[in-house]
Parts: sequence; structure tokens; C-alpha cells
Amino acid sequence: MSTTEGLPLPDLRGDRCNGCGSPTAWEENSGLCPRCSTPAGKGPAPPLTPGLIRGAAAPFRGLRFLGKHPRLWAWVVIPLLLNTLLFAFAMVWTIKNLGEFMPDFEQEWPALFDWARVTLGWLLQVLLYIVGVLAAFLATLLLASVVNSPFYDLLSEKVEATKLGREDPGRPWSALPMDSLLSLKAALSIALRQALVMLVLFPLSFTAFGAPLFALAGFYYAGLAQIDVTLARKLYPGSRRTRWSRRHWGLVLGAGLPLSLLPLLAPFGIVGTTLAFLEEPDKQ
Repeated sequence: MSTTEGLPLPDLRGDRCNGCGSPTAWEENSGLCPRCSTPAGKGPAPPLTPGLIRGAAAPFRGLRFLGKHPRLWAWVVIPLLLNTLLFAFAMVWTIKNLGEFMPDFEQEWPALFDWARVTLGWLLQVLLYIVGVLAAFLATLLLASVVNSPFYDLLSEKVEATKLGREDPGRPWSALPMDSLLSLKAALSIALRQALVMLVLFPLSFTAFGAPLFALAGFYYAGLAQIDVTLARKLYPGSRRTRWSRRHWGLVLGAGLPLSLLPLLAPFGIVGTTLAFLEEPDKQ
């Protein structure tokens, strides 16, 4: 701690103000930047494009970080295995049950229109398979974020300690049940919100306007489930986590893009989004 005229100031010389961008220390009583009076955590939102790029690169950056710190792989193996099993189960179930949703095109139509029956049946079959695969991806993301929440919480903690060069704080066994419940509650809250939003938008996904909206919502919530692991682990209140995620919506949206295409990347995304969070000036 440092002092100025008897007033204690947090030693945050490595931090930067979100308003003027200068290295600063926040006044303890007011929480304002002494240079421009911008409140901590306020100021203009970060630029969109850099956030999107950093978010999309998060799982690949996480994989590279794990390569440099192989001891962290022990915390990746279990969620990676569970994600693989969930994805395989979702795909098998989807493929086996798609036939029940296929309209009956077995009976021949009048000769003049029979070609349309064959073409329409083929197109609907392709469309159903695409929707089925997307549903399997979405189900994997929803279930994996909840099932793996305790493992993601521990993984994020280990990554932060390694990145900052701190000693691993560890957790006593007595604290694990309560910590697991807290991380499970946070993950379940986002999963339920995502399921509700996606169900509402699903009928619109077959329209030219609704399809991009449906995809963007899926990307955003997939990224939110990743970044919220770190926010919840730091015991940010729900309202603060929501504000932080909306402020950094480019980062959140970018983080969800690769995961929506390949859910198995989720553990690496946790590593990458933890690193991205640590680099943000308003992480305090």
C-alpha cells in the first residue's frame, strides 16, 4: 500500500484507467481516477474488433499455454473426456431419432409432380440433418458447461496462479462441496437462460432475418458460459458479471464462435478466456 497525505491508496500502478488510459491508482474512498475522475470499471467500452479476435483465439491460445505448462493438463483431461462422451451421445441420439421427424414422402405423387416429391424429400432430409447436428452441438455446450463447472472452476484458478507467477492457493477438501455448488449454480443459471433464448429464437432461425440472430445468440451464450467461470470464481455478484460481460461483448461473442463449431474445445477455451480476463484493465 502507498499513501498520499495520509490517505491509503491501493498499489495498482500496473492498472490503467478506462477513461483516460493512463497508469493510475484508484482513490480508496471515491473509487475515482485521480486524473480524469472516471469511476473504476467505467469509461468507454473496449473496441469491438480486437475483442472478437482475442475471443475467437482464446481456445487456441489456451492450447498453446497448456503446451508451455504441461502440469495443467491434469485439470483438462476429465472435462475433455466428459465433453467427448456428451458430444458422442448427443450425435448418436440425434441421428437415431431424426427419422421420426421426417415427413412421409413414400407414396408417389402424380407423374407430373413426382420429381418434386423426390427433390423435396432429399432437401428436407439434408435440412433435418443440419438442424440435428446443430442441436447436438447446442446440447453438448449446455450440458458440458453444467457438468464440468467444478472442473472448469479449478482449471481457471490454476491457470491464473500460473500466469501471475503466484503459488497455487489450493483448496481444502472441506471447501470443495460448497465451491462446486457455487460454480454449478452459476453455470446452470447461464444454461437455463441460453436454453430459453434459443427456444424463443428457434422458430425464427428458418427465416432470413432470424437465422443470423439465432447464430449470434448461440455464439454469445457459448462465450458467456466460458468467461463467467472466472467471474463467478471471483465471487462477482450476478449484476456485476452481467455488466462486465455486456461491456466486453466483443470478447464474449468471439469466445463463443469456435466453441459453437467444435464444443470439444471448451476446456481450452476456459484457459484462454481466463488469460484474456487477466489482461483487462477493469478486472479489479
